[in-house]
Amino acid sequence: MKKQLFLILISIAFIHSSTRVWAGYGMSTASFEDEPEGVDISYSGALNFGVESANANGGIMGIEYVTRGFLIEADYGFASLEQEAMAHYLGAYYLQSLSQSNVPGATSLLLGGSIGYFMEAEQTTTASYGGDSYSYDYEVDADDWEEQGGEMVDVGVLVGAAYNVNPQLSVRATYYYGLTEPNEDFITNFSTINVAAVYAIN
Repeated sequence: MKKQLFLILISIAFIHSSTRVWAGYGMSTASFEDEPEGVDISYSGALNFGVESANANGGIMGIEYVTRGFLIEADYGFASLEQEAMAHYLGAYYLQSLSQSNVPGATSLLLGGSIGYFMEAEQTTTASYGGDSYSYDYEVDADDWEEQGGEMVDVGVLVGAAYNVNPQLSVRATYYYGLTEPNEDFITNFSTINVAAVYAIN
């Protein structure tokens, strides 16, 4: 029921006339309640995509499927460990362009926010020891996520910039900073850098 209600609410994004589609690559990382010792925390990469509508006042409202996560690496000399975790969200966002222009070569600054509903997650762990490598995958659905203290809704702010290649095509870079705690007493927030190509359908 919650998923259906969420989909109905975010479908309001399509009441505007100018429709655009986008696809991009996001690099995500996380902050933790207690930072793991002796490991390096870095970015995990994944494809993201969405559909959006833009109005005459520079407002952009859209629906997106995004991945947020992190990569942990540890090297103990005789053994190494790599763990990549990715959580997938179906979300809605709003961006306000602070300067409006469709002229090729124009750059506009963007400010807004995003809200996402948790869909699923997976974790891949790879361990190497004595020249041998072992890998296993672990998947988490919505019920498991909630039982493990996961928050179903992720909310954050967006800042970015867009560059107009031509009236139909633009390149956009955004930075997302999460304001909610995705997993109680473990992950305090996600942050994501996303670079995407945006194409206007009409």
